[in-house]
Amino acid sequence: MKSIAIILAIATLALSLPVQAEDDNYWMTEDRIRLIVGGYFPKIDSQIRISNNQGQGTLIDLEDDLGLDDSVASLRIQGHYRFNPEHRFIYSFADVSRDASNVVKRDIIFDDKVFPAGSLVAADFSIQLFKLLYAYSFFQNNKIDLSFSTGIVGFDLDAKLDSPLVEREEDSSFLPLPVVGLRGMYAYNKKLVMTADIDYFKINEDNAEAEVIDWSLAIEYDVFKRIALGLAYGRFNLDGEKKDDNDKFDFDIEGLFIYSKFGFK
Repeated sequence: MKSIAIILAIATLALSLPVQAEDDNYWMTEDRIRLIVGGYFPKIDSQIRISNNQGQGTLIDLEDDLGLDDSVASLRIQGHYRFNPEHRFIYSFADVSRDASNVVKRDIIFDDKVFPAGSLVAADFSIQLFKLLYAYSFFQNNKIDLSFSTGIVGFDLDAKLDSPLVEREEDSSFLPLPVVGLRGMYAYNKKLVMTADIDYFKINEDNAEAEVIDWSLAIEYDVFKRIALGLAYGRFNLDGEKKDDNDKFDFDIEGLFIYSKFGFK
C-alpha cells in the first residue's frame, strides 16, 4: 500500500537524523493537544445482510437496491492528546448517515420482514465511524515521529426499512474491532507537517470472519501559531460476517477530508 511505503521511507530517513533531547521535544511543545474539525467528502460502496431467525437474508447493495447516495458531505472530528513525549491517545469520529426512497426491483429479506419487488421502500441508515487508539512513539526527533498504535475502530449502525406494504423493520449493530497500526509524522519545518497512518485487523474463526483496513495521508500548513489548514485522503474498508447469524457487513468508504487543526501546548 502507498501508506506503508511512505511510512517505511520516513523510517529510513529517521535513521540518519540525531534524536532530540526529551526536554526539547518538538512534538510535545508544539502539538501536545490536537483538535481537528472539517468537512469529510467520501465515496461509499456498501452492502449489508441482516438475516431472520432461519438464517435467511438478502445481501442488499445499499446504493443500487435502496437508492442511497454513493457520496456524502459530513462533519469529521479527530485529534490526539499527547500526555508525555512518547505516549498519546488518538480519537476520530465521522457521520456518514444516508436516507432515500426507492422502488426495489427484487424481493428483499431484511431481518424478519420481506419487502416484495415493486414496492416503494424508504431506507434510513444512520452510520457513525469511530476510532480510539493508544500510540507509542518509538522514534522521535525534531523532524520525525514514528509510532506503533493499538485500539479499536468500527461503526455504529442504526438501519430502518419502511414501506406502505410492509411494517417498518429496524436493526442496530455496534461493531468495535481491535486494530494494530503504524503512524508517521514528518515536520518539513515548523509550518508544514505531513502524516501517514494505517490500522489493520483480521480474524477468521468458526463463527466470525472480519477484516478492516483504515489508512490516510495528510498534509497541513500552519497559517497562524498552532492553527493549521489541512488536506487528507483516506480509505476505511470493513468486510465482516457473522456466520452463525448469516449477517454480513461490507463498507468501502474513501475520500477527502478538508480540515482546520487547532494545537495546544
